[in-house]
Amino acid sequence: MKQLKQMRTRLEEVQLKFIDASFAHQTREKMCSKTISTYVTDYRNNADMPPLLVAERQTADGPEGLILLDGFHRYKALHHCGRETTIVKIIEVPQETTHKELRWIGGRENLKNGRPLRSRQDRINLFKAYIGAKQHKQADGRKIKSYRDLAEEIQIVSHQTISNWMRTYYPAIAAKMARDNPEELEPASGTGPIRHDVDMENRERAMFYEGIVEHAKALRPDERQPIYDEIRKLLNRLEAEAPVERDYMDF
Repeated sequence: MKQLKQMRTRLEEVQLKFIDASFAHQTREKMCSKTISTYVTDYRNNADMPPLLVAERQTADGPEGLILLDGFHRYKALHHCGRETTIVKIIEVPQETTHKELRWIGGRENLKNGRPLRSRQDRINLFKAYIGAKQHKQADGRKIKSYRDLAEEIQIVSHQTISNWMRTYYPAIAAKMARDNPEELEPASGTGPIRHDVDMENRERAMFYEGIVEHAKALRPDERQPIYDEIRKLLNRLEAEAPVERDYMDF
């Protein structure tokens, strides 16, 4: 993925109804009603507000849609104010730009314009968006940046915390970092051994399922059929290779 500064941008007034504000592109866990109310007051008082950030896919047939990346609270506030149009900053992204890359672009920009990431889960979500967009890889696409480099780019927690999160959520990447850079093998200073949460497996599985749903929601209805087909195949395989005892089921 190109760096944000390498992508063409422009300011343009657009109708709100043409902006895809799917929450699948949001890295925050939930919206803050207090922040929305504050923004409503700001808009009604004609305060100087940053423009919404939207992505516009560049296809062979021309630009395709506007996807909201940053400014979800401002978007809601504009609706509450009865606004029909607003000035947006449009980033022209390649057609092959993935959903995960869009989440990282939005999450990174939101650190500049949005409310602080006070929630631990919001910070983890931003970290995961960074990894999902493959920003942890160096320019050659093979080597991985150091934990200090990752922390400097993500700008939300220390490199020790990034190290622990990597071992918890992306053990394969952490193992590769340890092989490529032996100094990364040692536990982060002052953090002690990695604590394994007994509920981690269930949480990771739930987050994986949620990721599928979010991905489907980010697609147009006519693009979702392959996901349904793959899930049906997986369910058939699961029933064949790992059947449950029907007598003990509640349905």
